[in-house]
Amino acid sequence: MITRQEALAHIGSVPAIQETETLPLEECVGRILAEDVAARLTHPPAAMSAMDGYAVRFAEALSNGPLALIGEAAAGTPFDGIVAPGQCVRVFTGSVIPRGCDHVIIQEDVRRQDTTVWINVPQVSPRNIRQAGVDFHAGQVLLEAGTRIRPAHLSICAAANHASMIVYRRPRVALLTNGDELKPPGSDLQPGQIISSNEYALKALIRDWGAEAINLGTARDDPSDIRRRVEDAGNPDVFVPIGGASVGDHDHMKDVFGHLGFDPIFTKIAIKPGKPTWHSRRDHQYVLGLPGNPASALVCAHLF
Repeated sequence: MITRQEALAHIGSVPAIQETETLPLEECVGRILAEDVAARLTHPPAAMSAMDGYAVRFAEALSNGPLALIGEAAAGTPFDGIVAPGQCVRVFTGSVIPRGCDHVIIQEDVRRQDTTVWINVPQVSPRNIRQAGVDFHAGQVLLEAGTRIRPAHLSICAAANHASMIVYRRPRVALLTNGDELKPPGSDLQPGQIISSNEYALKALIRDWGAEAINLGTARDDPSDIRRRVEDAGNPDVFVPIGGASVGDHDHMKDVFGHLGFDPIFTKIAIKPGKPTWHSRRDHQYVLGLPGNPASALVCAHLF
């Protein structure tokens, strides 16, 4: 029997998944980034208006004279020209600022008649312009390897001209419950039978933690049934057998995994609940055996 700290040290030494895959952005939420993401462009690429209004030279905004409206810069359609003193250009949020301008007067601050604009509110300083690169510059690292990807990260990467990201493969975790008395929810129970509930919470936890949950079902208290399910599981990274770990005549989990070549690392932990929690290894596959009691199983899943 080992302490909780010793058990954590053993489990913490399990190497992380190193295999990677490239996924489209919409499939990356919850995954772990395997490489830094650097911007492929500068954003915004040019000075852009932050408001709807009129682009001017700020010096003109300080004068009392009217301004001649000489054109419009819609978002995506820049004004092709240079704004001279005494002139202005109609701009909208996201418009490229015309050459010669360093200030946007918001539309609420002016009075306009045809192509003449009067400023009604004193302008204090140049403003309402988002300068080129205010968000990020080409080559700037936006997300570091090891980041767990959240929805907001998708917008950042898309804006930086990335359609995909390189992420680590999800760990594959196989759940195996055990017990002749266990029946699925919705069953008509016979005397001595109970509902199997552990796998539902554990599958949800595994997925929430970013791994792939594989349900191997409920094995009978029969070593051959346990063995068949383990052998048919494919190649999961981790087996999580639930129950069958104590010292009763019908507790076969540890013995079956031992016969399949898994070497024990520890077989009990000095904690309560969770004393029967066990851990073993075969090459690059690992086992974390949890108690069958639902409270113990969940506590130990969170701890280890």
